[in-house]
Amino acid sequence: VKEKYGYLGLETTADFLEFLEEELYISQIYSEVWDVVMENLKMESYDTDQLNDLTAELKEYEEYTLYMTYGIDLATYLSYMGMDEAEFDKLVKESAQEYMKQEILVKAIAEKENLVITDELYNEKILEYAKAYGFETVEEFQKQYSDMTREDFEFTILSELVIKNVCESVVFVDGLGLRTEEETTGEATTAEEETTN
Repeated sequence: VKEKYGYLGLETTADFLEFLEEELYISQIYSEVWDVVMENLKMESYDTDQLNDLTAELKEYEEYTLYMTYGIDLATYLSYMGMDEAEFDKLVKESAQEYMKQEILVKAIAEKENLVITDELYNEKILEYAKAYGFETVEEFQKQYSDMTREDFEFTILSELVIKNVCESVVFVDGLGLRTEEETTGEATTAEEETTN
């Protein structure tokens, strides 16, 4: 365990199991909170060219994955699923819209909270990703994922920072659901003033 996960400060199997349980719990909470944040963001429109390009990229990736994983083409897959290509294209387009929506939200929050990716953080996270995926070196990891640019990796890292930032600034208020710390403080102050009056 120490040899493989020492970079995370883990030395024993017990350490690893405790870390894994905590990470899974945190990941679930973060996912639920971020889902709420994403649902509350309403997009009026999308850049048409960007949406079309991303949709085409995602469709091409899905076709590639189907062939490399199962050895089948898209038409065969759709016949198994009882779906026509128009329905599939609609799902792919919706995925592209969700990605664009998240990208806009992540960048807006990062700018507001002054979250930036330094060279030190970038190198630290790339090493973490490499180890997590079973690679001995960063070079091996980057060679395997050569289609991803530094910008792609930086957005992944930035997304993690933003999601963590958002999740750490919300609390669950009974009967009200998720609230930011600012909202909770404001609501408590208002309630106190009403009680006083």
